[in-house]
Formats: sequence, structure tokens, C-alpha cells
Amino acid sequence: MRIGRWNRKNYSSYGLPSPRCVFVQTYEPLQKLEDRLKEHNFFRCHKGFIINPDMVVEIIPWGNKTYLVKLANTKETALMTWDHVKEFQKRYCV
Repeated sequence: MRIGRWNRKNYSSYGLPSPRCVFVQTYEPLQKLEDRLKEHNFFRCHKGFIINPDMVVEIIPWGNKTYLVKLANTKETALMTWDHVKEFQKRYCV
């Protein structure tokens, strides 16, 4: 599952592609959503992405210190920074 963020003036919209697609609009920053999702095993992989680590299929180098994260059951991808790749490897023994 991927959570993407799109800024529009004073709020952010979050899309959660899955078998059912859900969009949430909020005035809160992504950090607050991250705090609520941490207990559900979600991982902040980039300033604009929170992912479900169980859905990660592949992490591919993509640009300067950035990686592309391929996710299961979707064509959607997420970005992951180099620092978060190291944290992801430690946390999930990859």
C-alpha cells in the first residue's frame, strides 16, 4: 500500500491505492499521519511517502541517493531516500 501526498494550498490529500481506493484530505502534516500509522507497521520512506513494508517487492536505485520502491499488487511506486534505505534494512533485516 502506498500513501502519496499532494499539496493544495492549505491542505494535503492522501491517496491509498489498494483493492479499494481511499482518499483523505486533511489540514494536518504528513508527520501526524505517520505518528498514527507507526503502530500499524507503516514506514516513512521519503518526505512525501509512507509505505507498508509488507508490500515492498523491490527497491531499485533511481537518481542521486534516491530509490524507487515497487509495491505488490499495484503499478504504483514510492520513492525512498538513501538514509531511509539504511534504516529500512536495519529495521526489517533486508
